[in-house]
Amino acid sequence: MDIQPLLLAYTAAALVALGVTAAFSASIEQTLIRLLPEGVAIHWAKFIKFGVFAVSFTGGLPAPLGGGFIDRNAPPGPPPGVAEGLMIVMNSASGALMAAAWVLLAFFGTTLMALIAGRAYQALRKYREEQAAEVSRREADRKEDKARQESQPVKRKEPAEARPVVQEKPGAHSPPRR
Repeated sequence: MDIQPLLLAYTAAALVALGVTAAFSASIEQTLIRLLPEGVAIHWAKFIKFGVFAVSFTGGLPAPLGGGFIDRNAPPGPPPGVAEGLMIVMNSASGALMAAAWVLLAFFGTTLMALIAGRAYQALRKYREEQAAEVSRREADRKEDKARQESQPVKRKEPAEARPVVQEKPGAHSPPRR
C-alpha cells in the first residue's frame, strides 16, 4: 500500500481548502450580514465556509487515480520521487482551487443577484410611495380648492360698458409714402 502519495494529495488539498476558506471568510460574513439579519447571517456564514472547505478539499483529491495508490497484492513501492511528489501536490492544489473558485463564484453570483433584486425592490417601493404621496397631495389640494370655492359667495360679473365701434379707413393712420 503506497500511503505517501495519498498523504501528499490529502495534505495539499486540506491546506489549499483551509487557505481559501480563511481568505474568503470575512467577505462571506460581510456579504451575508448585508443580506440577512445578523443572527441568521452568522450561522449561514459558517455553513457557506464549511461548504467552501468541503468542496475545495474534495476537489483536490485524486479520485480518478485512487486505485493507483492502493494495490493490496503488490509490495510497498519506493516512495515517490521529488518530481512525482510535486506533481501530486500541484494536481491536488489546482483541483482544490478550481473547486473553490466554482463554489465561490456560485455564492457571490447568487448574493449579487439578491442585492440587485433587493435594491430594485426598494427603489420600486420608494417610487410607489412617492406616487401615492403625490396622489394624496393632489387629492387634498383638489378638496381644498373645492371647499374654498364652495365657501365663497358667487360673484356676478357685470357686463362691460358698451363702447362705440369706430371703423377707421385703411391707411388713415399710416405715414405718407415717399
